[in-house]
Amino acid sequence: WLVLQGGYVGRATMMEMGYALAQGVPVFYDQKYRVDVREPMVKAFAVPTPGIEYLVAHFETQPAADPLVSRLFMGLLVEKSRNAALYNATVAVGPVLMDYSSKQYRKGQPRDVVLVRTHKWGGQWSIMGGQLQRGETLDVGLQRVVQEQARLQGMVQEDICAFDEIPDAGYYQQGPHRIFVDKIVKVGSRKIQLDHRAEEYVWVPPAVAIRDYPLEPNARRTMEALANCIIPKLVDTSGVYR
Repeated sequence: WLVLQGGYVGRATMMEMGYALAQGVPVFYDQKYRVDVREPMVKAFAVPTPGIEYLVAHFETQPAADPLVSRLFMGLLVEKSRNAALYNATVAVGPVLMDYSSKQYRKGQPRDVVLVRTHKWGGQWSIMGGQLQRGETLDVGLQRVVQEQARLQGMVQEDICAFDEIPDAGYYQQGPHRIFVDKIVKVGSRKIQLDHRAEEYVWVPPAVAIRDYPLEPNARRTMEALANCIIPKLVDTSGVYR
């Protein structure tokens, strides 16, 4: 029985749900939260009921877990554990969304970028990001993350930085060491639809992000590289920011 606080379900609960389904155990939640659910896995594989009291009273008539779904999740769990044993590092791609909308900027004024506030960093601000999937190139992974987490199409541009994860940075999930590869991604809209991985977003110039926002350490490093090393290269001798 899932308890959905504001429609949010975290990674640990997702693993528990996956393991239950892999064992053929059905998963339920209160249907009054149906419209609030933001996790596609819950929408696809958990069964909404009129309430836990109803479920207890009518459990024998509820649908069982589909054997095909169970085998699917068991395969995913086994593959995940096998992959974790093979690799001691993962690549995390970080698209820094840069505004190329119709907003007018002054001569030489840096364009805005996106920060997201997320539970994954204890409520601090960061950039969007995700693990590179098997077989993906960096650019494909960056574009996928932008589409999944912002519902935007992006064009991958300049490299910003690549670095080892900063020790004890505060990420909510411990696991294999990560290598960050961050690039500018041009987007033509400022209207973002966040998925479950972030709670809030803001468009700000990089210098303002560094000065005014509590950034998690890895994102701060990226913003400093962007502001100090990359943006000066984007302004030509006449002061025009491309």
